[in-house]
Amino acid sequence: MSSSAVSSFLAALYLADPAAESDAFTEVALVDSGDHLTYQAAWGSRRWDNLESLTIEEDEGGISDWDAITSGFTVDYLAGSITFAVAQDPSDDFRASGKKLALVEVADLTGLSMEGSTKMLGDASTIRDQFEQYLPGKKSWKLSTDLWWVDGTYWEMLAAGRLVAEIFYQYDGSTKKCLVGYAQLDGVNWSVPHDGLQTSKVTLQGSEGLIWDTN
Repeated sequence: MSSSAVSSFLAALYLADPAAESDAFTEVALVDSGDHLTYQAAWGSRRWDNLESLTIEEDEGGISDWDAITSGFTVDYLAGSITFAVAQDPSDDFRASGKKLALVEVADLTGLSMEGSTKMLGDASTIRDQFEQYLPGKKSWKLSTDLWWVDGTYWEMLAAGRLVAEIFYQYDGSTKKCLVGYAQLDGVNWSVPHDGLQTSKVTLQGSEGLIWDTN
């Protein structure tokens, strides 16, 4: 993953390898975000595969008596989280079992320019760090880069795989903050001078909403 000298963003493009089995995970704890509405897996246990079955279990009162639940919440697969319509009892615990995307990093993105908009579904809004966020809402987005380093695997697997973009604005040993979403290639412009480095400008179009993710 590379840093952009222009924007100080970090970004990488991943491909869900169509030839690889999704990584199974079992009974991963979901941690309360603090509002008793959203519960999320730890950083390394996110990016769930939305084409595979997912089991959510609840332990009412924290007495190690687990039962599967199927309603009353929505799932954010990339964030590895569930969000309930109403606040849960603080003593309740939740866990998830399913499969993670088998992701392969195929490109580092630099010199980023990102456009985004939000379709309002409600009137609640918050300010989080440098980003204005509307809840609930679905973001449409487009990401352009001035320079692209690409693993050859990308070209071979592009037609068959699902692309996932992670756009970080803070990434260090203890803090990771990013926007993440499914993407599709919207366009590529190459520059191949006879006496210089090959460069390119690539545009990625979000195929779903762009979500906020942090550890």
